[in-house]
Amino acid sequence: MTPYALLLKLSGLSQREAAEFHQVRVDSLKRWVNGRDPTPPGAVEELRDLIGKQERSASEALATYREMIAERGRPEAVSLTSAHSDEDAQARGWPTASAMDMVNARVVAALRLEFDLT
Repeated sequence: MTPYALLLKLSGLSQREAAEFHQVRVDSLKRWVNGRDPTPPGAVEELRDLIGKQERSASEALATYREMIAERGRPEAVSLTSAHSDEDAQARGWPTASAMDMVNARVVAALRLEFDLT
C-alpha cells in the first residue's frame, strides 16, 4: 500500500471522487494508489489538508456536544446532518458527501450516544 492509498482511505473519498478532487483522470489516480506512478506532492498535501479539515471539524463538533452534555446532561439521541448529494456537501464546504460523512463518523465513534442521522 502506498502512503497516498492510506490517506485516501482515511479521507473517505472513492478513487473516482479523489480524481475529481485532484482534477485528474481516474486511471492516473489508480497508478498513484498502486504505486506504478509517483504521487505528485501536491496531491498528497491536498489529501492531508482535507483530512486535517475533517479532524478539526469533528473536534469542534465533539467539543460542542461535550459542552452541551456537561450543561444539560446526556441526551437520549443526537441528530447529525449528512449531505444528501455531493452538491449539498460542496455547498457546505466539502468536496463530496463521503468526505463530510467522515466527519460524522469521527463524532459517532467518539461519543457513546444514540445518533439520528438525517
